[in-house]
Amino acid sequence: KRIATMLEVYPEIEEAFLISFKAPEESTWTPLFGLLQSGLDTVQLQSVEEEVRVMSDHSGETSRPIQIVPDLANSNSPNRRLFEDATPFYIRLRELPGDTEES
Repeated sequence: KRIATMLEVYPEIEEAFLISFKAPEESTWTPLFGLLQSGLDTVQLQSVEEEVRVMSDHSGETSRPIQIVPDLANSNSPNRRLFEDATPFYIRLRELPGDTEES
């Protein structure tokens, strides 16, 4: 929940995923944090990555460091296939076309 709250600050982030991946030659699982985003500059992306790593490190839920995958919006990203069947834990709130709040 804390990570989702932090992500709300960045309207460029559309969805976020958290999965575990185990390479055939590995004996343990690695947590992967995937971002479907467009438009984050380098400083913003570094800030998001640092905050996610700090929260992950303090959770104590994994012995392996979390890996950040920020390029899921890129259709040529080799990482996209890892997240194909994943359900996002964060989806940016969007307004429906024509929705307006009345005062």
